[in-house]
Amino acid sequence: KGERNRVTVKIALVKESQDWVLSVADDGPGFTFRETDRRASGLGFVSGLARQLRGALEITADRGARCVVRFGGRHNADS
Repeated sequence: KGERNRVTVKIALVKESQDWVLSVADDGPGFTFRETDRRASGLGFVSGLARQLRGALEITADRGARCVVRFGGRHNADS
């Protein structure tokens, strides 16, 4: 039997100044956006969540994948 690969996932919700910042990050192999089908990967869901919160979505893929949604404060259209 081969060695089992493990990926660590970190989830955080923190307050930064006037914004709430929700981040989900892992230390897996990452991905490129051209290779990823947004619907199949769940990125469409995350993008919709950011829109509903009137927030901003940032996705990076360096030494794993990281999705960050900033909302409230300066990102809220009602503020």
